[in-house]
Parts: sequence; structure tokens; C-alpha cells
Amino acid sequence: MLFYEKKTSLRVSDYDAEDRIKPQAILDLFQQVATLHADIIGIGFKEMLKRDMIWVTVRLKYEVVRNPEYCAEVTLRTWPHREGRVDFDRDYEILDEKGKVLIKGSSKWCVVNVKTRKILFGGEVTYGDGEYYEQKVFPEGIKKIKDFPTDGFFEYDGRTEYSDLDHNGHVNNARYCEFIQDAVRLDRGREIKTFAIDFINEMKADTPFRLFYGEENGVYRVKALTGDTENFRAEFTVV
Repeated sequence: MLFYEKKTSLRVSDYDAEDRIKPQAILDLFQQVATLHADIIGIGFKEMLKRDMIWVTVRLKYEVVRNPEYCAEVTLRTWPHREGRVDFDRDYEILDEKGKVLIKGSSKWCVVNVKTRKILFGGEVTYGDGEYYEQKVFPEGIKKIKDFPTDGFFEYDGRTEYSDLDHNGHVNNARYCEFIQDAVRLDRGREIKTFAIDFINEMKADTPFRLFYGEENGVYRVKALTGDTENFRAEFTVV
């Protein structure tokens, strides 16, 4: 069965000033369990790099069902779905000690040639003969966030740093959440319920960027650009 789970304890640094789990911590946990599973089934970072390939996250969405208790022990669970023409879907759950879902999420990945940075077709990578776990966290899938104008949006100017990079040589996807949080700065007592992000063009170190954000009826929309190049767009709901 192409299914994997691992217990772990959440850290103090995974929580914000109001003891809510941070968006970047959720993405880190998803990334951690996906990496461990990929290694087990023979498509991890080192094996892929031998073929000049790397995994790149294209799209991600999660929903917080219930905020984890402070520094709780949780179970991370993940499973991939059948590969598409150029994309690979993978789902996640974070469970409490009683097996109840705290956070659920889904991601869309692609395989990129590490030298050319070009996307490769899905047939380049297979999961072997394992039986798929067919359950989908979001039955409707995770769709591309539609483009939107930023007229009247607030603007935040930021800069990427060397410490933002991961072993793929670009800004790690969890850091994008930190850029958003530093810009938006939610009022105390408000928390993110659902979060979706599309990674459009990779960001490198020492790069200035502009982040635009606006809110309407509890829904925030975010767009980040380096010059005229769009890096990512995100959408999240707040309660």
C-alpha cells in the first residue's frame, strides 16, 4: 500500500504568539513526511538527483479542522495518487493522539530537470507496483487560483535571504508563508482556516520582491512579484 505515517511531537517554534500552529509549520510537516515516504519508495532527493531530476511543489492547499494542542504529539500521514500527464498529487493528514483529523491537505508536484529547470512528463517517474490508497482529502481537487487585479491592495516590500534556500537552490515553499504572515499581520484572535498557494516562478536568494494583499469578507488574496515576474499567488480564509 502506497501509504505512510509517522508520529512526531510539535515544537515550540511551530506555534505563533497565540499558540496557533503556524502555516509554515504545516507546510514543513507536509514536506517532512512526503520526503520520508519518497525515500522509502525509491524516489527521494538523492535517487532523483542521480537522474538530474528534482521534485518541485506546484500547488498546495490545507484546512485546519482543529488547532493542535501546544507541543502535542501528532501522527503525520501521507499518500500519493496516480501520476498525471505532468503532475503528481499527494495528500496529507495530521492526526491527534486519538486519531482525529486536526489538519488535512493536498499538494500537486511536478518533476523538473535540475539543469534546465524544465518540467518533465509524468511517465519519467513511477511509484512501482504498490497499491494506491484512493481516498482524496479534497474530492474536488485543488484548482489553480484565478488571477486577480491588485488595485487598492496593500503593498509590502521584502527581500529573500540565503537562509531561505533549500537543497534545490531556491526559496523553500514554507518560507512563502512567512513572507505572507509578515506582510498581513492578522489581528489577535483571528486565525487561518483554509490556505491555498500556487508556486509560479521560483525565487532565489538576495532578491527584492513586492507582495500585494487585500481582504474581502474574510478572504485574503495575495500576489508576489519580482520585477514584472509573478512568483506566487495565495488565497486564505480567516475566522
